[in-house]
Amino acid sequence: IVEAYVNLRLENRPGRGKKSNDQTAMTARQLLSILRISQALARLRFSDFVAREDVDEAIRLTHMSKASLSDDQGVSFKKRKRGEDLTS
Repeated sequence: IVEAYVNLRLENRPGRGKKSNDQTAMTARQLLSILRISQALARLRFSDFVAREDVDEAIRLTHMSKASLSDDQGVSFKKRKRGEDLTS
């Protein structure tokens, strides 16, 4: 978990093509969310222990969530620029 968290933090460092005020930067709060999601996935399996697969899936979900934020921001900006309705 620590290794994955460090890698995610390194990906979001300024100078890596990301803006310094990027709202999707990895934080300690997101580390806690990965732990909680891992625990929830273990509970779904009726297990008292968190398996490596639970942690891997929680990290994957975090990646996908962050990627969808980037995609949504780009789409919203493009639609506003063209003057299209965002609700359609």
